[in-house]
Amino acid sequence: MNHIDQQLRDKCITDGTFNKFLDRLSQLTGEKKRVKVPEGGVVTMPQQITVSTTKAEPVKKDAKGEKKGVGYTTGTGSIWNVQEYLDSKDSKNSQILNIISILMHSIKG
Repeated sequence: MNHIDQQLRDKCITDGTFNKFLDRLSQLTGEKKRVKVPEGGVVTMPQQITVSTTKAEPVKKDAKGEKKGVGYTTGTGSIWNVQEYLDSKDSKNSQILNIISILMHSIKG
């Protein structure tokens, strides 16, 4: 049985199954991949950061005096469903637990 477990682990590593599990965990939890720090101690970021020297446009107000683009609402639209939110969180949590359980059992053997 141990020989089969080792073969399964090797296959999961070579075909990227573990990475797919970890990517899904990343999506569910919002965590990002960790980056190994090279021996020099400097981490280079893959994206270039640019700094703008122009001034930001002032926030505009409409005729009623409410600020535009700040996330305020007038109360119209859909109502936030608390039960739907809690069900969504429970679903995410169970998916996370299932993925971690699969990874633990495949590593443990």
